[in-house]
Amino acid sequence: MIKYSLLFLFVCLLFSTGFGQLKTEVLCTQNAENSSEVWEILSLGVHQFEADVMPIYGELYVTPTMPDSANHVKPTLRDAYLLPLFNQFKKNNGNIIPRHTDISYLILDIGYEPHTVIRLLRQQLRTMQDMLVFKADGKWHPGKLQILIKAPIAELSNQEQLILTGVAGSGSNLSSDLPVEVMPLIELPFSDLTTWNGIGNIAFEEYLSVKKKVAEIHQLGRKVYVSKCPTSDGVWDMLQKAEVDFIGTNHVEELVQYLTKNTKE
Repeated sequence: MIKYSLLFLFVCLLFSTGFGQLKTEVLCTQNAENSSEVWEILSLGVHQFEADVMPIYGELYVTPTMPDSANHVKPTLRDAYLLPLFNQFKKNNGNIIPRHTDISYLILDIGYEPHTVIRLLRQQLRTMQDMLVFKADGKWHPGKLQILIKAPIAELSNQEQLILTGVAGSGSNLSSDLPVEVMPLIELPFSDLTTWNGIGNIAFEEYLSVKKKVAEIHQLGRKVYVSKCPTSDGVWDMLQKAEVDFIGTNHVEELVQYLTKNTKE
């Protein structure tokens, strides 16, 4: 907790002195083991998350696989993510992070039963609609959190997008005609962008190829989320220079430190 507190003070100092919001943001891909972990991540100024979600006996749990025992201690999605984010939204007068006016994303990786997950989410989100980006009666509600589903797009109907308006796109969705509001970002695994393994320097031609791909997605009006990245300053530097929007990582503290030190106004 001490190291998180010190880094939190450092981040706050940068923001308060006009450092501004980072152009490339951290997206936490580590499944929370309890609600306190999400609070710690939020304290670092990180407000983009991805989590594995599974419906088990009428509840949504943060886990990619079925637990071995009924006595498992996996946290619920509500306790680990939804309630901390909603608390922040209320505490900060309508912002997830103080003075940050942009949208936060919570990407849910659903291994199976997306319809069940959506049905249970509808029930849990009824009291949190002020915070959410969603479409109702043909109009978009300007919330601060959009939940994005990682599941085959064909399995998500328009009716199910009343609350869960968003889907996380992939490289195969670049020609999709879904509105930007419904599919605001494209996820690209690092290995789909380049053959570089993160050691040494990337070949200039490959860097130009990465930058071109990112620019093409931006021209579509969508954001770029690069996942499964090697953990190294060289990789983070290359992705930052290529102007990706989100870097997914389990090493949140290290990436926050790197970006805050290497981002200029």
